[in-house]
Amino acid sequence: MRNNWKRLWGAYIWSNVDFNQKEAMQKASKKDQLVLAIIHQCLDNATFEIVATVTTAKQAWKVLQESNQEADNVKKIHLQKLRGDFEKLHMLD
Repeated sequence: MRNNWKRLWGAYIWSNVDFNQKEAMQKASKKDQLVLAIIHQCLDNATFEIVATVTTAKQAWKVLQESNQEADNVKKIHLQKLRGDFEKLHMLD
């Protein structure tokens, strides 16, 4: 049901757009799909699984930024733990 509604809405919007706007939208869509394909080609299998469900390059980029930020946070926490361990060892000597 939801897909039918999207299809009808898309047809309505598409019918109210002039030729130049349609052409610009088609070019933008092709460019977006090209960029998304390039992003997919640059990823390893584990990272590709995270990005496989998105439909635009902007969404893919956002997901990649968020996943990398989480990895950076984990690295910072691990580094803080190692610093604490180092200080404890230094105090024992």
